[in-house]
Amino acid sequence: MATLKTPEGSRFSELERLRRPPTRTTGTAFARALERVDEIGAYRLGRLRLSQIPPNRMAALARYALGSKAPLLERAQEPKRTAMLTAVMRHLEAKAIDEALDLFQVLMATRLLNTAKRKTEKERLSTLPQLEKASRVLARAAKALLEELELVEEHEADLDVAALWAAVPGTPRDSLSPLKHRNLNLLGRYSFTASTPAAGALRPLRNPDGPELDDDDDGAG
Repeated sequence: MATLKTPEGSRFSELERLRRPPTRTTGTAFARALERVDEIGAYRLGRLRLSQIPPNRMAALARYALGSKAPLLERAQEPKRTAMLTAVMRHLEAKAIDEALDLFQVLMATRLLNTAKRKTEKERLSTLPQLEKASRVLARAAKALLEELELVEEHEADLDVAALWAAVPGTPRDSLSPLKHRNLNLLGRYSFTASTPAAGALRPLRNPDGPELDDDDDGAG
């Protein structure tokens, strides 16, 4: 019966207040949605074992109570009044949980994931000048290589690597090397880093025709 009473200074009964779903997609609204779940759950009506009552009968009672004003429900005779209040509170408990989860999903998509997406897009745009510079360097290097290959084919000479580097002025070799420590991905989404190994940290390549070595054997001796 307490849910049918109208608190002092309020225009709505407790039942009518608990029936109102979240209307805003804010963190405050989500906190209130969780409080609503706790308030409805405090009646512990969702834990009652009512398996002997047909589900369609419970649903009909809940629909009637949802569409009725508190004074009308308060005037209902027992045990119908208790049955309607039990049915509607059990319905509201499940609905409040669903609505809180829906609101959480919206907040995750709009506040967290979209923020991360905008940050990634901003970082990608910041790499465009580097990508443009790398493209110009690559174009000069490709042009020099093609011209050198034409000379090699025309004069049947050996490929002059020094001439290739000289044909790309102002471009240090490490800027064209795929082994450069930090390389820009063409999609602008990822960058990869690698540290220079210390002297002696890498094991020598094993001779495939040699004997098998244990993990503790470095092949020396």
